[in-house]
Amino acid sequence: MTSYPMNNYPKELNKKVTLLQHFKNYLEEESNQDNANTNKNEEGVDESTTQLVYLKKWMKTRHAILFRLSNKIV
Repeated sequence: MTSYPMNNYPKELNKKVTLLQHFKNYLEEESNQDNANTNKNEEGVDESTTQLVYLKKWMKTRHAILFRLSNKIV
């Protein structure tokens, strides 16, 4: 398997790299929003850790890989 840096990859990989960048930005925005909404309950325990989003299911097809996250986003 060949690897390339994010700033220097073959033209054929442009669609895939763009999709990965969008997904990365989305996850970073969600993480920043979760950090901004951090709540502590009466015992002082951070409740945001119980709301972490994780990969629940995935499926590979001929044309795509689908991910279903724990917050029901596909």
